Amino acid sequence: MRIVDLPSELLYLIGSDLNQEDIRNLISTSHQMHSLFQRKPYTKVILKNQNASTAQIFLYTVARNPELAACVKSLALAGWETSEDSDLEEVYDDAWLALLIPRLTGLRKTGFEWPFGSSHVIKMLCKAAINGGNCLPHLEEVSMCWYDMENAVDSYQMHPFFEFPSVRKVSGWKVAESAKEEEEEEEDFELVRNEILKDVSLPPRCSNIMDIDLSETNAAEGMREWIQACKTLKFFRIIHGGGLISYDDLQPRKLYNSLSLHKSTLEAIWVEADEHGSNGNNDDEGMGSFVDFSALKLLRLSLYNLIVFDDQGSPTRKISDVIPSSLEILFLDIAWEGFCDALKDLADIATSGKFSKIAALHIETSNELSSPEKDEKVEWLQHRCREVGVACHIYNRRSRDYWEDIRLWHSLWTQCEAEDLTYSC
Repeated sequence: MRIVDLPSELLYLIGSDLNQEDIRNLISTSHQMHSLFQRKPYTKVILKNQNASTAQIFLYTVARNPELAACVKSLALAGWETSEDSDLEEVYDDAWLALLIPRLTGLRKTGFEWPFGSSHVIKMLCKAAINGGNCLPHLEEVSMCWYDMENAVDSYQMHPFFEFPSVRKVSGWKVAESAKEEEEEEEDFELVRNEILKDVSLPPRCSNIMDIDLSETNAAEGMREWIQACKTLKFFRIIHGGGLISYDDLQPRKLYNSLSLHKSTLEAIWVEADEHGSNGNNDDEGMGSFVDFSALKLLRLSLYNLIVFDDQGSPTRKISDVIPSSLEILFLDIAWEGFCDALKDLADIATSGKFSKIAALHIETSNELSSPEKDEKVEWLQHRCREVGVACHIYNRRSRDYWEDIRLWHSLWTQCEAEDLTYSC
């Protein structure tokens, strides 16, 4: 039997496992295959500057075929042309995208690798937000990253998505509340950007977004505007980006004050200082008590942000006094000396019954040289946890297995989708 003689349902199941290039080749083989699979290449679209001819065909096709435009569920855009002097035939021209994105009415997920100088797309998004996001009624997830290895995309450029009623999750990589200014930034673009900024401030409780996931990101004001814009925030992660992103240090206290607006709804909080990028000036700043965060199940912090240490380096309060009884997973970044100080408290958290829902302790530390005494402390804590059925994972940054351990972290919280547009879409 020839493959073309198979039932259409079976052909479609076979085609569902093919990649985009194979699908395009299959479509070109016959009218039957074209009719059956013509919409599939349009469900997940990744447009990068390396495949300009493919992108050009896509843009012209969806403009002329609204039924194909409605098939696009996932769209990733990277490196489009932003120069006002460019030919309108350019694939990535900022103005073209501003006209075409609203045509993708079935879009559910999109990612932007934001280029320097874009103005038409952000203006379009601002207008769409004012109109209630009706042009993209099914959009649920948005990710944005900066195009370069240094500096960052300004956080305000994601503000319009907070006013799209359908959006539930935003992700960012190399985002900053006060991004570094380009030294050679053109004055006319600066005026345009300031004019846009006036129109994109977020009122409190305007957004249905429940999940904010930020990597290599600096929050000079604790992401206050984003967080207070959410009606019900459930998941929040920020991994600090350091000096390459902006001039701002980690701001633990400001983050805590912002997150405190959602004490009754937050289920997972992850705050991580980038080891290589952080200036470190505020790394030890205390955040405050999480006892009243009644829905919290996962908490990942530095120990030194969770409990305050005195001038002699001794803790001024216990971990068990500042975490909620609802907690299921506690992940702490602790220097080895801090681990020794907190050893009994960690064991009590696992065994006392006060935290009846606790299922796992994750401890990241830096134990440069192993010794019988140090190994004994680790084994003692893990043994106490095993006795009550609580998992206890100790990650040693100096260990050769450390990078393997990171795979386990991703079971707690997967990679930030904005880090890779291909991954996100």
